[in-house]
Amino acid sequence: MNGLKLTCLLFILPGMLKAADLKVFTEPRAAITAARTEGKLIVFLLWDSRDKTHLPVAEKLKVDLNRLNDEFVLVNCAHSQKANRDLFSGRFGKELTALPIAVVSNDAGEAITSTNGTEAIEYDKLLLTARIEGGKISDPVKLATLKTALEKVGEEKGFLTPMVEDLKQEKVAITKMRQWTKTDGSTFDAILLEALGDHGVFVDQRGNSTKVKFMELSPEDLKLLQSLLRVE
Repeated sequence: MNGLKLTCLLFILPGMLKAADLKVFTEPRAAITAARTEGKLIVFLLWDSRDKTHLPVAEKLKVDLNRLNDEFVLVNCAHSQKANRDLFSGRFGKELTALPIAVVSNDAGEAITSTNGTEAIEYDKLLLTARIEGGKISDPVKLATLKTALEKVGEEKGFLTPMVEDLKQEKVAITKMRQWTKTDGSTFDAILLEALGDHGVFVDQRGNSTKVKFMELSPEDLKLLQSLLRVE
């Protein structure tokens, strides 16, 4: 037991020094209670601290979560404890053959997404997917930015860290959310995020991006765009 406590302290303290607000738990129920109170998602990480191949992933995940401490809490699940193995194999339905395993859940403990193994890039994808699907971000521009970041994971050398950089690079919408009408009479609700020549990038409430040619819009909408974009 003393060895387990020491392992937990070694896991928590480096992250706590970087971001004291990140809440790290070893007991799932306590994490769920905190997540419900603070409106956060939960990352359950099952790993073996004795396996050196697990450590880089565990440390990277801590760093990313420290930066996102206002969105997540972390549960450090030692593989040596049967209750933790039962949680992952039973409640989450995971095979325990490839560690580490990370599961992100909502504040009811219901799984949203998961990954496993030692490929760090998969944990970038995990957190991006959780932020998109977790329902904690409602701003369409932020959702669109996260979805774009998810598509680009792995395109650059080294580990992409979109969990922080995505919102630093966030674009400013040209319009607020409104209803647009096409020349065929159909309508759609979206913000105009970008104007690119003869077309615009429109983003709906769920952060989905669509390119629409301006000439497909109604005369009233074109008049609005001409005013906003100051074009003839």
